[in-house]
Amino acid sequence: SVTMGDAAKDMPRFPAWTAAPVAWNASRIFRVAALSVGYTALYLALDRLSFIGALHGIGITPWSPSSGLAMALLIVKGMRCAPLIIVAEVLSGATIPTVPVSMVPVFLESLLVTASYSGAATILRHVGLQAGIRGSGGAVTLLIVAVVSSGLVAVGFVAAYAAAGIVPWTGFIAAAF
Repeated sequence: SVTMGDAAKDMPRFPAWTAAPVAWNASRIFRVAALSVGYTALYLALDRLSFIGALHGIGITPWSPSSGLAMALLIVKGMRCAPLIIVAEVLSGATIPTVPVSMVPVFLESLLVTASYSGAATILRHVGLQAGIRGSGGAVTLLIVAVVSSGLVAVGFVAAYAAAGIVPWTGFIAAAF
């Protein structure tokens, strides 16, 4: 006959510390949710504030502080935050324009924006920028990568809306640059 003690010997044993990951996961989930909601809200607020003099009633503006926020998030937190960039950009493209816009160019430009800034952030992380700018070489690298990636974003953004017929192709250069 088998006693309770014998049966208990066959059960897997778990150390007392195994309960900690559950609490840690809950805390991590809360932090991720707070970062996601906070980032998206701040991105939308900055996009709305910069929506002054927007060409063609969409997000073609002379300045874009939300782009800097996106780059900062990707540089500091890494590529695992790229989905937040897409979500915030889609929400912005769907809610902020003053003209009716199909979701096709919104999704397309969101993917282009995210890919461009993700590539730029990857380069900047590779050269060690997430630890801070150390010297003039780091500042020059930041400026070059920011200018090139912003130019790519501008061209891709305008091209997505030009393909949808919102921005006339004859005004492409003026809108992109």
